[in-house]
Amino acid sequence: MRNTEEAIEKLKRLGFKCQQCGNCCLELGNTLKLDLDEAKKWEEFDDLVFSNFGYYFPTDFMEIMPELQCADLWFHPVTGEELHRCPFLRKRNHNYRCLIYDIRPDVCKIFPIVQATGELGKDWADICPEVKRIMEESMATHSDE
Repeated sequence: MRNTEEAIEKLKRLGFKCQQCGNCCLELGNTLKLDLDEAKKWEEFDDLVFSNFGYYFPTDFMEIMPELQCADLWFHPVTGEELHRCPFLRKRNHNYRCLIYDIRPDVCKIFPIVQATGELGKDWADICPEVKRIMEESMATHSDE
């Protein structure tokens, strides 16, 4: 799905309410890619953000691949080692929060909508309690018909 606003509206129609469990960032955080237009938006972000590794610009965690028209996420800003989860995820009490929430990648904004299809990622019911709830409600509604 190309249009982020459409995906966000779809989430509202589905009644999706993030539980801040952090599972999406913990489980899928190392598979993210940005398109180059989105990466350019990050380059304009002029504040340093505290991560697990200190204060860095969000772009310091990207590997730009112009030939593929994307940026691969997440890499250690000093060693270049690929990270296995988002460095901007923080746990507070029993919830997680994103330190770059306002500039997070579109793929994060629309989770659990799959960008390529514009549909709810049903396979994510195992990691996301809200996807599981929506799927169960949908099955119950269809079984009543």
